[in-house]
Amino acid sequence: MVRIFQQVLRHCLHLCLYLSSETSTAAPGGATSVAEHEFARALTEPPRQTSYYHTYEILSTLYGVCRALSRTTKVDAASWSSLGSLFLREIDEIGDDAVSKTYAVDGRPHTHVLRGLGETAVQQTSAGELPGVLALLADALEQLSFVGTLLASDQPLKMTLPIFAHVHGRAREAVAALERMAARAVDEKVELYELFDGAGYAVGMELNKVFCRELAGLSASRRPAAIYTRVENAHGLLRDCFQQTILSLVTAFDPTFDGSTLFETILSKLQQSLRLREEIWELSELVRRAEHDCDRKPLAPLVSRLRAFEGDAMRHLMFKDWESFERFVAETTAARGAGELAPVLHRFATYLDALFNQISMRAVLADHPFQYPKIVD
Repeated sequence: MVRIFQQVLRHCLHLCLYLSSETSTAAPGGATSVAEHEFARALTEPPRQTSYYHTYEILSTLYGVCRALSRTTKVDAASWSSLGSLFLREIDEIGDDAVSKTYAVDGRPHTHVLRGLGETAVQQTSAGELPGVLALLADALEQLSFVGTLLASDQPLKMTLPIFAHVHGRAREAVAALERMAARAVDEKVELYELFDGAGYAVGMELNKVFCRELAGLSASRRPAAIYTRVENAHGLLRDCFQQTILSLVTAFDPTFDGSTLFETILSKLQQSLRLREEIWELSELVRRAEHDCDRKPLAPLVSRLRAFEGDAMRHLMFKDWESFERFVAETTAARGAGELAPVLHRFATYLDALFNQISMRAVLADHPFQYPKIVD
């Protein structure tokens, strides 16, 4: 874990060097080469006095501690806990300053949204901490965006564990604030109590799911596919939870608020999920028909449709579902005769039904019941 932490800090120092150098306007591809070339020098010679200087100093200190710990034969729990406390204290100094200037969600400032909500919330005694809760969740989302970038660029993912640790800390602070607000709202307004209590419970549940199951033991895993799947699941669960929590809190005070103006991904994720749900249902129906007609109709049209799905809409599935889908397609194309094909298609249809139900449970589809279309052969 210390070596993973050290690797993350090394990447951060690379970025600081790049941003504070005179070549910061160069193409992104040159960032790594510039940083690698000057990295050894940077450990003893800090960058120019820029807006990144303070960040550099903090990261350099943490990197030095990690490097010293990584040279020891064993890092006990007390040392690891002390390192974590130092990291949180130093990083919070940067994070609190950034949050005080602007709240960033999906990489865009939304000070005006949260400030307007704050002015409305202060009218409710129990909701006084609401702007702070939104700031914490917005900061957690911004940290998760780094994980999303690493997933998209197929980078090493164990280095995301310190990022998830920071996200966990921010989210736990938000849950504690929501619980305090719920306690104050008990005698003030039942609707507010249910809102705050439900939001805190939902965030707490997702945190337990992610950190007690998805990320548990990740540092010891050596299977790249399993690591990718678990990080992707953790990232998706937390991102969707935080976005939905922010939207539920915002719309409770402003029912006319359009969530797509706050999260650009909301609309695209909705459209992708709607399309994916419909295509999975159509594939399920086509596979089920092929099961009943496997001894009378050719299989080529079904295989062609499955291949088209693999090349297009399948990318909107969770990575963990890709292997299962591809395996069923391979079994379907390899089957010879109705005797082999029928049981394969039956299992495939059952799998697609389960996948359809799983997609239908996505939060973005909660207000979009499925309209069963007619299948065209």
